[in-house]
Amino acid sequence: MTSPDAAPHPTASLPPQEDHVDGPSSTALAGAVLEYRYTRGTRYRLSFDHDGHVTFAELDAAPGGLPAPVLDYRARELRPGLVLVHWIVKPAAIHVTLAVDLTAGTVYAAAMMPPNRWEFWDSGVIDSVTRVAADGTPLPG
Repeated sequence: MTSPDAAPHPTASLPPQEDHVDGPSSTALAGAVLEYRYTRGTRYRLSFDHDGHVTFAELDAAPGGLPAPVLDYRARELRPGLVLVHWIVKPAAIHVTLAVDLTAGTVYAAAMMPPNRWEFWDSGVIDSVTRVAADGTPLPG
């Protein structure tokens, strides 16, 4: 544990750096639309487009709220049916990482959320997975 009067981390005042992401990425979720629910019952829909963006929506949100954000994401297939997904909302300092296990029908989440930088750590059950082509046409199965 760090004392309140400890010196700031030496890199705290450095200017922002360019993103450096290496290693294999995956398009395994391109065109996938996942609906899932966490252990507390909150339901979400993730829509992965074919251009590296995900739209994140809470399914039970009150009408008239903020529109679902469209975010850049990165994915890496760890094994067939298991995809590690990550996105950042830089202005809000949000980091989200999901392990999406399509084979087992589960989602595992780890996230840093505002306003007080609380950590979200949960798992969920995938209720449905559908797929669409790049032109938005539903794909079978």
